[in-house]
Amino acid sequence: MHVETKSLPAAIRKALEAVSYFRKEIRVRLTEETSLSVSGGSGQRGFSIIGDMESGAFNVSQGSWGGSNMFNPKNAVDNDMAVYKLPPNAFAITGTTGESTFATLYVSPASVNRLAIAAPTESRKRRKRRSTAIAESEVAITARKL
Repeated sequence: MHVETKSLPAAIRKALEAVSYFRKEIRVRLTEETSLSVSGGSGQRGFSIIGDMESGAFNVSQGSWGGSNMFNPKNAVDNDMAVYKLPPNAFAITGTTGESTFATLYVSPASVNRLAIAAPTESRKRRKRRSTAIAESEVAITARKL
């Protein structure tokens, strides 16, 4: 699911600002555990954020530009494949920075009521209309062939 970033709790918005994420929506995954490892690619580097919605505290960890490298073997963002439990008030954000910033927010299902999950935003409605239009045009093409 996607949530408008302006409707998120202040702690999450501040954490997103810390990695220059200014998009209107963010992908949200409800899960009780997650990995904080993100590999960057060409011109990108991964990041992970772990935070507490109640206190507002968060910690940003950055990976290496281009992903894992032999000169930084202890970088957790690039190399720590462990899966961690998310306590009820915690959140995790993983993504990449570089040419553009992409991110996914992970929260425990017990915390979903703390997120202001609104109706689908205009862009999601637009995507649905576009997929409907494509399906209708495929039906019209098939009908012409008959």
